[in-house]
Amino acid sequence: MKSKIIKILPEWQRIKLKHEQKVGDIQLIVDRLTVLGLRVVIEDVSDLINGGTSLYDKAERHVKSNVGIFKLPMQRKRQFDENMQEYAGVIEISKAEFKRVLQTETKSPLMPEAYFIKSGTVSISDAWVEQLVELHTIRETEKRIEAMRLCKEVETAIANINEFVRDNELFYKGFAYDQFGDRALCYINNESEFYVEEDNLQYI
Repeated sequence: MKSKIIKILPEWQRIKLKHEQKVGDIQLIVDRLTVLGLRVVIEDVSDLINGGTSLYDKAERHVKSNVGIFKLPMQRKRQFDENMQEYAGVIEISKAEFKRVLQTETKSPLMPEAYFIKSGTVSISDAWVEQLVELHTIRETEKRIEAMRLCKEVETAIANINEFVRDNELFYKGFAYDQFGDRALCYINNESEFYVEEDNLQYI
C-alpha cells in the first residue's frame, strides 16, 4: 500500500504537455512507415534512434514475403534488393526525423516511452503518465513526517511570539527579518541565522 500523499508537484503537467505537442509530428512519421506495410510500435522507435535494427528486420521480412511471388531466383533477388533499398531509405529518413522531433541531441530530450502506438495511431501512454505523476508525488516517510512536525513547531512558535507583542505599539512583530529594520524580539538574518535582540527587551 502506498503511503499518504503530501503534495503532487505541478511540473508533471508541463512535461506531459511538452510530449503531447509532438504527437502529430510523430504520427506523420509513423504514417509514412505504415504506408510501406510496416507495423510500428514505440519500441521500434526507441530502438531505431538508439542505433537498433528492429525496423530494418521488419522491412526485410515484409519485402521477402512480397517478392515470393517471383519464381525466378534472379528476379526475386533483384526485386528484394530494390525494395530493401527503398525501405532502408525511408527508415533512415524516419530515424532522422524521430531524433529531431524527440530532440535527442538536446539537454532535455523527449522520452519515447511517453508515446503509445496501436494500429498505426500515436497517443500518449497512460502508463507513462501514471509513472510521471508518481515521480512528481511527494509521499509521507518517517523523516518527512518528522520534518513537517518540526516545521509546524516553528510556525506555532512564531505565531505565539507575534501574538505576545501584538498589542505593544513599540514592536512591529515578535519575529522579523532583520534587513527591514523593524523592531522585533528575534530575527533571522541574510545567512538564515536566528538570533534574539536582547536590547529590545527594554520595550516589553
